[in-house]
Amino acid sequence: MQRRSFLLNRSAVRYNTDIRSWLAAYKYRGNERYEGVFGQLMVEGYYRLQAELSTHFGFEWSPAWITSVPASTNRLQERGFDQAEQMARWLAADIKLPYLPLLERTRQTMKQSEQGRQERIRSMAGVFSYSTMAGSLVQDVLQRHHKPYGYINRISSYIASPAVPMQAPSLQTNQSLRVPVQLEDERDANRVIPILLIDDIYTTGSTIHNCALALHELGAQCCVKFQVISLTCARS
Repeated sequence: MQRRSFLLNRSAVRYNTDIRSWLAAYKYRGNERYEGVFGQLMVEGYYRLQAELSTHFGFEWSPAWITSVPASTNRLQERGFDQAEQMARWLAADIKLPYLPLLERTRQTMKQSEQGRQERIRSMAGVFSYSTMAGSLVQDVLQRHHKPYGYINRISSYIASPAVPMQAPSLQTNQSLRVPVQLEDERDANRVIPILLIDDIYTTGSTIHNCALALHELGAQCCVKFQVISLTCARS
């Protein structure tokens, strides 16, 4: 747990027979009727997560924005949509927070359902990077929020340290982002920006961990600190 790059994950439901069947109908057979079902599950899961973290921190916790684990190009072509993004956008619209597509995949991987636990962990290393437009998206949101998010001292001690340095060679760095966000003063550089990361299924945590590493890399480039919280639809 000390080596993971995200604070915690919570899931809306257990990955039981019914959920497996519903997800298969939604992801692989394109049954769009399930979109609202999973969207509402994410909303209910979010409010339980928010209540838990608000109790833990002693103030009303909420993320600054929502992002999602990106699907691979092959999966996107096969399905025609990204189920994690759809869930994230549904949640963002419901709780009135911005959705920012910050991440991208740097290479294709095998389906995780076809791999064992250790294979999943190894195969996901270095798979994700922040997208070309991520820096501009973050800069735009931060500049529109002149009031600090208010997490400077209260949760800074809870930020999980990445398992490897942010500049590790295994992490693909997007070289197109060169200009850091212009912060109002030096105190803003100590702000902790909470991000909610969405995915459909949580198994080993390797996907979330590697996405969070890429988000921390983005934060370092933008001269801010990110706190990554994960909310997934199902826990297997």
